[in-house]
Amino acid sequence: MLLETYGNFVKTITIIVDNARVYNPTIIDSTGNNITTLVPNSNYVMMGDEKYIN
Repeated sequence: MLLETYGNFVKTITIIVDNARVYNPTIIDSTGNNITTLVPNSNYVMMGDEKYIN
């Protein structure tokens, strides 16, 4: 939440950010360069060297 002042008035600004990795299955490979987003309930075979799996 940000507060901006204009003389005697204060304006509140709210920013909402959505991160796709929270909702969609995501895989980041061991190098960190290849990010794959899968559809929900899809099949995936783990190799064991992934950097991130959600």
